[in-house]
Amino acid sequence: MEQSRLYYLFDRYTTGTITSQEELELAAYAVDPAYDDAIAALEARYWESLKDPADPLPGSADQSLRTILPGRVISLRRRIKVAVAAASIVLLFGLGYYFFFSNTNRPPKELVQAPVAKDVEAPRVTKATITLTNGQRISVDSLTQLTQKNVALIKTADGQLVYSGHTSEVAYNTVNNPRGSKVIDMTLADGTHFWLNAGSSITYPLSFTGTERKVSITGEAYFEVAHDASKPFIVSKGGTAIQVLGTHFNVNAYDDEASINVTLLEGSVKVIQGNNNRILKPGQQAQITNTITVVNDADLEQVMAWKNGQFKFSRTDLKIVMREIGRWYDVDVNYEGNIPVQLYNVDVPRKVNVSEVLKGLEYTGAHFTIEGKKITVRP
Repeated sequence: MEQSRLYYLFDRYTTGTITSQEELELAAYAVDPAYDDAIAALEARYWESLKDPADPLPGSADQSLRTILPGRVISLRRRIKVAVAAASIVLLFGLGYYFFFSNTNRPPKELVQAPVAKDVEAPRVTKATITLTNGQRISVDSLTQLTQKNVALIKTADGQLVYSGHTSEVAYNTVNNPRGSKVIDMTLADGTHFWLNAGSSITYPLSFTGTERKVSITGEAYFEVAHDASKPFIVSKGGTAIQVLGTHFNVNAYDDEASINVTLLEGSVKVIQGNNNRILKPGQQAQITNTITVVNDADLEQVMAWKNGQFKFSRTDLKIVMREIGRWYDVDVNYEGNIPVQLYNVDVPRKVNVSEVLKGLEYTGAHFTIEGKKITVRP
């Protein structure tokens, strides 16, 4: 379990927005002695934020616990431990699920909310565009179906873009998915399936002719390549190429990152840069600068978090975290003062507002101010 996840769940609990599933997850933290200090610190900070030290938690939970524990101020840990014991008894007698907290749809009492001047929502629509063979640029959001040179492109009910058909002509399309836009889900004419992150683009032929299947990207994409032994699939970014026959891999090739990272989930890929090349096995990551460095046992959950709708970082530099936040929410990030060098853990859904992500980071030391589409980071 990650400490940043505890911070996120605690904030959801005290603001009355926690779900039933998240309540169970928070309870697991509360009964784990390894998180005693973290929960104590969260409680202390929470009580200090109140004008009146009266118990601000929902009334039904307060009433049920007061018959067991005297006094108005009861710690979160003691609340959950009592609830866990009660839940165990209920389960033993077969009375179904007992949730650890009261109705979280009711707003908390006497809670002083710090006013948030502005916030930024997670992307709700795609802002992506497709540049067609004739140079026309169309919005993916408005697309239903079209045909170019006998190759059809349709958008399915769930928003996936699918090419089908064949042409002997060499003709290209380009998808540009800007910052602050939902992930693009697309299938090419050969059956290769890929996902394109925000702040990314891909150029590809309508159908693959000749002896190879070649696309070029900027930013980040995850590929599930259709197998074709006669036509290797090649992904290029500048002077770097990834060559495969049929496999699953992720490419992170943002220009503002220190390296191009190729992470293999399934199959085999050859990473080529100039005269250097390395073959990857599943679970390995190639980090490409002016050389190719292979990392064994890459953190696949962290690599694939963007595709799976999560922010997930483990012991990661703050500026790397903030660059991904900037691309997803389309915000600029500025730094003021001497930000301490520290590694951060993050595990929150990408669908939440940016303020929710920043709250988890604040518990680990940094402080943030949101002003329109700008985030300022201070020590």
